[in-house]
Amino acid sequence: MAKQKTKTTGGAPLPTWVFLVGAIVLLTLAGIGIWTLLAPQTPSGSGPQLRVNQERIELGKQPFDKMVRAEFIVTNVGDSALTLDASAPVRALEGC
Repeated sequence: MAKQKTKTTGGAPLPTWVFLVGAIVLLTLAGIGIWTLLAPQTPSGSGPQLRVNQERIELGKQPFDKMVRAEFIVTNVGDSALTLDASAPVRALEGC
């Protein structure tokens, strides 16, 4: 009676460098994806774009119940009309 060869189903294990290359590729793709999501978005130029001449307004120490006033210039740097609703005044409270 002849001996039959049995097939093994595992094959040779993959070398370590294959896993390292795969890990580097996956980490690179993940880094590019995160960088794309967190990168500041540049406006495309379409539509209205609001720009204010002051980033911060310092009024010093004020009593909480005292009304203060600040002025700033708002401009439209976009390529279409900017409409502001002036029916309600803007209120900003910071700190207490």
